[in-house]
Amino acid sequence: MSQLVSRAFFILAFMVAGCGSSEPYWFKNVSVDVPSVSGQLAIAVLERRPYVLNGDKDPEFRGLIRGTYGIPFSQPTLSGRPLADAFRDALVSSFQASGADVRPLIVPRDLEAQEVIPTLGPGEKLLWVEVREWKSDIWERLTSHWDLSAEVYSSDGSLRASESYQGIRGTVYHDIENNAVRPVSPFEQAELKRQFDELLNRPAIVAALAL
Repeated sequence: MSQLVSRAFFILAFMVAGCGSSEPYWFKNVSVDVPSVSGQLAIAVLERRPYVLNGDKDPEFRGLIRGTYGIPFSQPTLSGRPLADAFRDALVSSFQASGADVRPLIVPRDLEAQEVIPTLGPGEKLLWVEVREWKSDIWERLTSHWDLSAEVYSSDGSLRASESYQGIRGTVYHDIENNAVRPVSPFEQAELKRQFDELLNRPAIVAALAL
């Protein structure tokens, strides 16, 4: 019984702490190690998670926190903004900080890259990112699930590079021995940064952006 009470206490502590946080700390201000860009770059990040597209989850869904018996409760982005929008803002800010000439594209999630190509300026490149899976799952472990893809197009519609990166990675959340929980927000931030660092620094993406 004491273990159940202890677990319930930590779940409640996480939810209360989360309510006092700000969205920019979680995602928008994540600084990605982006490659160099030649010329202008437009960035679009598309929501492609199946459970969002079919209406089972909202675009703001960022993960699950599980109760005493493992029952999952959905957790939204703290600002109420779509997750893909927060990811796009993080990428745009990171490229701008590197000195690149970039602009964000707000694209309906039912569009494909080829439908956006005509909106590019002469010589402008398109970085097209799809979020096919992204969530944290919090119970006895902090677990990150991701499936991200990135494509680089030239203004004539040619696909210059295509890469994807997926996986599951976690760490202990409920440290029973030390009677403590690991903070969630730094874990989610670090995971997002690590995932985009890996994806965008693949040789094909780096070469396509430098053309």
